[in-house]
Amino acid sequence: MAGRALPGGGTADPLTTSVTTLVAIAAGLVAARVWPLVLAGLGAAGRRSVTWRVAVTGGRTRPLTSAVTAAFVAAAMCATLFAGSYRATLQDSADDQAAYQVPLDVAVSASRDVATPLEALDTAALAAVPGVTVRPVVASAVTAFPGTVRAAGLPLVGLDPDTVLAMHRWTATTGATVPAVQLAGELGSADTGAAAVARPVVPAGTRVLRIAAAGATADADVSLWVAGPDGDERQVPLLQAGTDALRAPVATDVPLRVVAVELAESATHLVHRQHAVGEGNTDQPLAAGRLTLGAVTADGTPVPWSWAGWGSDAATVDARADRLAADYRIDDVRVVLTPGFVPLARLPELPVATDPQTAGSAVDGIVPVDVGATTVRGRVVATLPRMPTMGGRYLVADRAAVAALLDRSEPGTAAVTQVWLGVPDGALPAVRQLLAAPPASTATVVYRADVRTAVATDPVAARSGTLLTLAGIVALLLALVAIALAVRIEDGDGAADGLSLELDGLPPARVRRTLLLRACLVLAVGIPFGAAVGLLLTGVAVRLIGLGSAGVDVQPPVQVALGGVWAAVLVVVAVAGGVGVATVTAAAGLRGPRPLVPEMDLR
Repeated sequence: MAGRALPGGGTADPLTTSVTTLVAIAAGLVAARVWPLVLAGLGAAGRRSVTWRVAVTGGRTRPLTSAVTAAFVAAAMCATLFAGSYRATLQDSADDQAAYQVPLDVAVSASRDVATPLEALDTAALAAVPGVTVRPVVASAVTAFPGTVRAAGLPLVGLDPDTVLAMHRWTATTGATVPAVQLAGELGSADTGAAAVARPVVPAGTRVLRIAAAGATADADVSLWVAGPDGDERQVPLLQAGTDALRAPVATDVPLRVVAVELAESATHLVHRQHAVGEGNTDQPLAAGRLTLGAVTADGTPVPWSWAGWGSDAATVDARADRLAADYRIDDVRVVLTPGFVPLARLPELPVATDPQTAGSAVDGIVPVDVGATTVRGRVVATLPRMPTMGGRYLVADRAAVAALLDRSEPGTAAVTQVWLGVPDGALPAVRQLLAAPPASTATVVYRADVRTAVATDPVAARSGTLLTLAGIVALLLALVAIALAVRIEDGDGAADGLSLELDGLPPARVRRTLLLRACLVLAVGIPFGAAVGLLLTGVAVRLIGLGSAGVDVQPPVQVALGGVWAAVLVVVAVAGGVGVATVTAAAGLRGPRPLVPEMDLR
């Protein structure tokens, strides 16, 4: 059932209508063969009811009309229900594909013009739109199972627990067996191991931050790493402000979270040291010293700032609430001082969700991961066959925990690679307007609704879905006509039986009721059987073909959607329509002034 090439590119839907027709006919033939067996079983079920015995006996003595009608009803029901279920499957697949590419409502990422989405976005303006939520996504390349034959490079992705909860169609897009709320709780339980201390924050509106300092020299450049509400990290130089202070021109309109203080060898010292290498006994020592930091003010106003809990992997730190003293020696490893510092030996395990291959390589559920200059033990809390917007292998963890791990040795590498926006329908026009204007327009912006529309309105999907639906509707209408004709034929072919029953004292109304009951038995056989085959055909078709609306492989894979509402409405319409048509047709029978004598030529 390979796809047929189309002039405009792509392929036709591989499940052709001819296959549907053949299966529907086969369902009808089986229903026709089952009809006599059903009547044989029903014959013993209502021995005390004259109407029941007459209806069943008439069907057994003249089975052809009823069997053909049951076959037609079954075939029509099969075709109609398959059309609706397969169409619902393709529509659900369009929703799944859209949510896989855009997990919330809008996804913004880098482009040829911007390295990170935050370079182009005004997140404050977006967050000001009622109902809009801004969800940064952090990703950094790490190495899993370092130093072993299983070593593999893969992205470590940081998501906020609330972001996991907000993702659309979680089960379909990830293939996860754990609910989103459970995974969000697991990831949100990440413990940095640090004591609960207040992290320093630069107040909104600060132009210059001043830090009391001693021991700053020209050999080492000191800088302050800060992060905005959107997670964007930036480096601000700490410049000499006299002999007893350092100043940072932060110039911020929003509060900034302090990430780290970094000491780096100055360009002047580096040049002198490199030129002196190999020059006899003139080698220059590495930049080293003792830096002391104290009280902090923002534009002359004291700032609540505690140095307690600060530490470093590359320096000896004595940190107290009112001051920090760091003995450092700058070599090939960056000297970074971070708040809430935890020694490597006490670093807790990091809860992660990962792909099946990585999870399968874990030993006792533990995945060692090199994050910058730090090796952390990742504890697998969930296995996700897929992760929207990610590749084949990945690690997903709490964003704050990922940023803290990266910042302790390599601040600035906790890059926001994507920004996901949760946008209610009413706010979408305002968000589109903001993202259509520069500089936001220079980033890559994708809307979930647009992806869904593009997939659902694919010409192949639209034509095949419409054709299947029309075929199903026509088949259902013809089945109703077949019911009416069957009642009329039974009325004519059974004139002898009708006359005999009337002569035996059975009122015409009871005779008409036998015609109606026999038609209802036909419906009772044809509708369930056809519906079951139609649903089975949908499931088999999707399982065997597994292609999207355009006849190509898609992610996530196509899943069977039985179209619960469609199926229920269709069954109700078929039953109500069939019984209604049979009632009207049966009621019109046996209305002559006297019983019709069988085999009488009335010409």
